[in-house]
Amino acid sequence: MIKQGYFAITRLQKSEKFRNKLTVATMNVDGLHALAGSADIREVHGSVLRFICAKCRRPMRLQSDLRSLSEKWGDAPLCGVCGGSARPDCTLFCEGLPQEEWFKVNNDLAQLSERSVVIVVGTSSVVYPAASIPERAVRRGARVIEINPDPGETPLSDLAEVRLRGTAKHMLKKLVEAVLEE
Repeated sequence: MIKQGYFAITRLQKSEKFRNKLTVATMNVDGLHALAGSADIREVHGSVLRFICAKCRRPMRLQSDLRSLSEKWGDAPLCGVCGGSARPDCTLFCEGLPQEEWFKVNNDLAQLSERSVVIVVGTSSVVYPAASIPERAVRRGARVIEINPDPGETPLSDLAEVRLRGTAKHMLKKLVEAVLEE
């Protein structure tokens, strides 16, 4: 089920005020931003909805859905080029980030200025290099808004100009409504 926070981001992205001005960078691998209708998404840790060859890393198209694949993962489809097994196209522990997506994020960060706002939603802010995004945004002059359900502070909290404590579902909806009513 797609949560309301994803739809709030899509609403903001598709609004007249922010059309072609809002990029989504996410550490989530679930593909829910795209399913909610967002565009211009940087999937920093990849996606479990796409597959690659575990050996040569070429993209693979699979006929099965995730459920049927997980039931018989030992029979994973093989790559037609090298014979390697299919695996989700996401970053697993101890692996590097997808270079193309990280390159796009770095380009996005280079475009930030004092007129930019970065909204950071629901993260502990300790998983690097993705946790460096708000730090680098502040160095470029951008303002940071932190939305987090955890009542405590995160390493990002001191950098954030605005700190909203609550779920993405509630806080993003309120934030988007307030911004679009301006």
